[in-house]
Amino acid sequence: MLDIKEVFNKLYKKGRRSIESLLKWIGTNVEKEKINTLEMSNQVCLTEDSEVVKYLIKNIDLGPLDVMSVLLSSMNSNWQGDNKDLIQWICSNVDLKQINIIKIIDKACEEERYDELEILLKNIKENSNTVLQNASDYDKLDMREAVRSVCVVEKMELLECFLYNIDHSLYDVHHVLKDSCRYGWTHIVKWLLDNTEHSSLDISSAMHTVLHREFVGPDNTLVGLLLQYPIHDKVDVAEIIKECCWWGLLNLVQLICEKNDHKKLDMKEAMNTACSRSHFDLVDWMLAYIENNLFDMPTAFDKAIHADFDDLNASLILLLKDYTDHKLIDMKHLLTIGCKQC
Repeated sequence: MLDIKEVFNKLYKKGRRSIESLLKWIGTNVEKEKINTLEMSNQVCLTEDSEVVKYLIKNIDLGPLDVMSVLLSSMNSNWQGDNKDLIQWICSNVDLKQINIIKIIDKACEEERYDELEILLKNIKENSNTVLQNASDYDKLDMREAVRSVCVVEKMELLECFLYNIDHSLYDVHHVLKDSCRYGWTHIVKWLLDNTEHSSLDISSAMHTVLHREFVGPDNTLVGLLLQYPIHDKVDVAEIIKECCWWGLLNLVQLICEKNDHKKLDMKEAMNTACSRSHFDLVDWMLAYIENNLFDMPTAFDKAIHADFDDLNASLILLLKDYTDHKLIDMKHLLTIGCKQC
């Protein structure tokens, strides 16, 4: 048996051409049964040079274990050449039917090589759905942890590949929903709501995530999307409308009122919140389209005139004045505001 390791140790420092010449010579002059192809594959991968590896595959008849060794190595090495290009090239030029693809996928997840994994799944000739399903069916791959890891690093296309090809019972579907809400992945949230039993999702927590984004307020698009689904018995609608009134999100308040009985909503608190934030358009709409007896107008007026000075809205105060018993108005404070505005 040819001592591949000893031969390669002597050629490393001489560079690629010397190694390629050796491979060509071995392929031409040494009987296959005398070549330890697995050891040869491992030694070639140590060069971390994709072109040398391609040369090996082209010139030496490698077995499934040899090719798998190369793919495993490509998942955790910093190649001089492009290891992503190498993976794609192998998928296009080598028959992988006898390769344990699951082991490669597991290695990629373990090493957090998500770009490489995405290339592998997109380019293997066998349907990725079949590969991933088989992996999960036989507990060969921790799909739950794989999907969670992909969410953490925000690899969108790879996440989509997992979601579209794997039974959702095999991974933590709520974790995906919550992260999708946090990162604003609208199409993923929609897909989950369309394709997953809502009973398996913590809709309330998801809504809380999109409502209470630090410093920037609710995600208008995602709140609107969630409200389109029959989830109203799973969320705190009072909290939603109050938060939307705080931020002046008229379109969302309209949507909530359209889908719910006004009398079952805390419209008094909603109005007070909108007035305290001086949202004229929102207050104007509520007065026009919601039964006014659901509001506490004196309190709403008081909230408006005691808003932060920079937020005070004279038009709003004048509007509310016509809906409020003047005897209940704090005229002293109102005059103080008028003097400051002069």
